[in-house]
Amino acid sequence: MRRGAFHDFAHRLWQEPDLRAAFASDPAGVLEASALSEEEKRLLLDGSFPALAELGMHPLVQMPYSLARNPQVADQISFRDYLDHLD
Repeated sequence: MRRGAFHDFAHRLWQEPDLRAAFASDPAGVLEASALSEEEKRLLLDGSFPALAELGMHPLVQMPYSLARNPQVADQISFRDYLDHLD
């Protein structure tokens, strides 16, 4: 998989409030309109930490991506959860 493509997508979610709002209301539609591969879309839509790890998403990118998908996840995770996964 093209590691940069899905990392760029996650970054854009935080740089573009309109994209983040659209993604919050229709993640499948936003992903379908993206240039990501079908496998990348599937794993991003799943959004679980195991799926994001399978995708190869960097642990520090997983957190903001997860927050974009579901802001309530902030009550459940912390950056400390990722320290063991850093290179």
